[in-house]
Amino acid sequence: STWITGMYALTTGTQHMRSRNTIPHNKILYYPDILKKNGYFVGNSNKTDYNIGGRDDKDCWDNSENINWEELQDNQPFFQVVNFYESHESRAQGDVENTLYDPAKVKLKSYHPDLPIIRKNYAKYHDALTRMDDRVGEVLSNISRMGLNDNTIVIYSSDHGGVLPRSKRYLYTSGLHCPLIVRIPESYKDYWPAEEKGSSIDRLISFIDMPITWLSLAGVNPPERFQGKIFLGKNKDNEEPYHFAFRGRMDERYDEARAVHNKQYLYIKNYMPWAPWVQHLEYQWKIQADMKVDPDCVNNIINNSAFYNIREELSFALKKWQLKIFDSGLLLESEMNKRALKHNLTIYEMIRDPSIYPLEKLINSSNLALERKDENKPKLKNLLNDPDSGIRYWGAVGLLILNDHSQGYNLIKDTSHEVRSIGAWMLVKERDTLGLNILFEMLNQQSDASLFILNILDWIGEEAKLLHLDIKKLNYSEDKNLEKMQNFLLRKWNK
Repeated sequence: STWITGMYALTTGTQHMRSRNTIPHNKILYYPDILKKNGYFVGNSNKTDYNIGGRDDKDCWDNSENINWEELQDNQPFFQVVNFYESHESRAQGDVENTLYDPAKVKLKSYHPDLPIIRKNYAKYHDALTRMDDRVGEVLSNISRMGLNDNTIVIYSSDHGGVLPRSKRYLYTSGLHCPLIVRIPESYKDYWPAEEKGSSIDRLISFIDMPITWLSLAGVNPPERFQGKIFLGKNKDNEEPYHFAFRGRMDERYDEARAVHNKQYLYIKNYMPWAPWVQHLEYQWKIQADMKVDPDCVNNIINNSAFYNIREELSFALKKWQLKIFDSGLLLESEMNKRALKHNLTIYEMIRDPSIYPLEKLINSSNLALERKDENKPKLKNLLNDPDSGIRYWGAVGLLILNDHSQGYNLIKDTSHEVRSIGAWMLVKERDTLGLNILFEMLNQQSDASLFILNILDWIGEEAKLLHLDIKKLNYSEDKNLEKMQNFLLRKWNK
């Protein structure tokens, strides 16, 4: 959704996987729409997956099927997207035997254990990348065959970092860093970002920068709402000093984190610090790799006083960015959706109304909750009296992190199921089975927060096993994410 709108998914409330929340389509055109209005033929072969409701993903393209090169030759100027599935995560799944690439020759990342199964998985992915490279070659050959080399700019990129464990979905460099290769013909030499062909460009570039750059290269003035920087061509912007990234719910697994980095340091803010680093995710676990091994792979310098200034700089830059783009993720997904529905607004519209979504207050409350300082307890308890359920949630989270469960019996009476869930979790930590009963009661009532509650049952650990018979009776056939979590819990509990 970031890519197609030129706006961060956090800005439009479309960051959670398969949520397909609507946006005001009358206000937000997709970048292919804008290219079409300016005389371009736009094609996409053939992946969309924009995660936005209210509009068919294929609607913005002149051709959303396989490429017809003759059609492109006859419809110039053109903008053609070509998707290669060979390097998709699914290609790392399945049988890892009999690879063309020799597993003994692979160069392992430092965070992966040197095990035969890991080496075979690397080799399998080497084979996939070789096939993908052949497909790129086919595209370049077709461009040449059609005599389009001299007037076609070719950009190669991927849609996320790698797909082996600790890359895709993770806010480390291994999950954020993507390839980007640009081939600009001699006829557009004044667009070259360097004098020599084959040069590496030392510039931070983000997905958010791509739609605005494509429009600029096409001679189109981008809308003011676009949030990226132009990184190629005559109208190139100054480099952004920071790259920002985010993580929300992935399929059945709740997570919430933000990241900012410059060219040397990476700062990650984890809004759910209780969640394990590597949560079980059904789709990801299809890869034949040892996902349970978590070697000491990160040198965390966050508490090193020598880096205090850089920590404060990146933390301040993150907050400034969140305010600028209207970060919609300071509420749990269920509360975010309920609040927008209540006011008959899209999330994009809702988060711009401070009376409905007090963003800065939510950021400040979450920062207080995540500081893990005992002296904050009085302030956190004061947040529990706030009329906004999102503020109360962060007060409860802060106390939970500090292992202060004294407010649990009050929180389970809260009108918000998200806040009640935290209160019930507190009671479980105090060995009071009332907490589990309340969590199941909300599940049985088909709470909007059910997916969050099922994730809590996993985070609770062995104590939640007492609910296995009750959880087994729930019918989630209409919601695949709930069904995945239900099945995972029952397998985990051997039931």
